[in-house]
Amino acid sequence: HELQENYHKIKHIDKLPKNFNGIIIANEVADAMPVNRFTTGPDLLEQFVDIQNEKFIPINIKATNSDLISQVNNLDVNLPHGYSSETNLAMTSWIKALSEALQQGLVLLIDYGYPQLEYYHTERDGGTLTCFYKQKAHDNPFINIGAQDISAHVDFSLVAKAAVAANMTLIGYCEQSHFLMNLGLLELAQKQYETQPLLTAKEIKLLTMPNEMGSLCKVIGFGKNIPEQSLAGFCRYNKVESLFTP
Repeated sequence: HELQENYHKIKHIDKLPKNFNGIIIANEVADAMPVNRFTTGPDLLEQFVDIQNEKFIPINIKATNSDLISQVNNLDVNLPHGYSSETNLAMTSWIKALSEALQQGLVLLIDYGYPQLEYYHTERDGGTLTCFYKQKAHDNPFINIGAQDISAHVDFSLVAKAAVAANMTLIGYCEQSHFLMNLGLLELAQKQYETQPLLTAKEIKLLTMPNEMGSLCKVIGFGKNIPEQSLAGFCRYNKVESLFTP
């Protein structure tokens, strides 16, 4: 009922506004952006798509994309030869565009991902690109063409550096469970729990448990022309320092 009353206030836009004052929330937006896949070695290789026997197959070619070469070379990790992963070449320009649209306010990104040292850990060889088809996950983007979701986790160190370079203040970074608890999730859920205990417990478990979205999803916040004190969502368990190499 409340949603119906306020529906007229919702505006759908096809480009970022100018001189926006407010909050920009991107929930699982960044993980849906295209990524470039690479393999390290004497020469950096970039993965492309070929056709063999009427099927799509991956093919690795010596990288000539200067943006890809520069971004991989600037990672704060030393990758062994033969290591494969991916990187988002559009992230920096996207964050810059958000900053240019924002006159005063806050940007919150909620997504699956890691700091750079975890993202490119030696045991995560192969990257994070994942496909979802009929609610089942797999790692082959060359099948179910046009019928499956493809995503890659977010390099939150890349996001943080892009935000600082775009003249925004990095305010906080933490796991989703900590962010929601800091905002009083349990207190907010108490009223619903009294009438729908099983449903409420299931929803809280999904949002906060480590093996669900609680630890897998992270929240990062940066602001522009706002007080730098910590927001409520980052008042405890703020792990901003983990985004930068000591």
